[in-house]
Amino acid sequence: MDYGLPGMVNFVDGATKLSYAPDVAFTDAGLNENISVEYVTPTLAKRYLNVHSFPDGEHNCYTLRSLMAGLKYLLRAEFRYGNYNGLNRPPIFNLYAGVNFWSRVNVLSPDSLERLEAIVVVPDDYVQVCLVNTGSGTLFISALELRPLKSSLYEQANAT
Repeated sequence: MDYGLPGMVNFVDGATKLSYAPDVAFTDAGLNENISVEYVTPTLAKRYLNVHSFPDGEHNCYTLRSLMAGLKYLLRAEFRYGNYNGLNRPPIFNLYAGVNFWSRVNVLSPDSLERLEAIVVVPDDYVQVCLVNTGSGTLFISALELRPLKSSLYEQANAT
């Protein structure tokens, strides 16, 4: 999913061949924002041109549905601030996979990318990815990927 992608049309990334969908079906909060033009380059992947920001609320979640309970998935969250809000201050906030703390998001500069990955075993037919405010700026996300994994991979990842 591309969380800043406006409208309702999917796109396929030319380099990775992955399909990205707008976030409208996954969350009902927040705003789509363009990054600052000074951070747009000809080689910048389309999924980083926009962000989805959450100026309101302490806890904002995406619900990813139609999963197979008990199976393993790779979750990849990407954050490229791009000075979308003109403040030139990337925020710091927490990221959760379901009820489990995943990581602290700390994008170091407007043009840097923070990519976080987790292997999860989903207990139900959906998983939530939540951004949680820590009082250090507005929550945002650039892209979220979900990929099914073979059960034989990452044996240490299990339901407990």
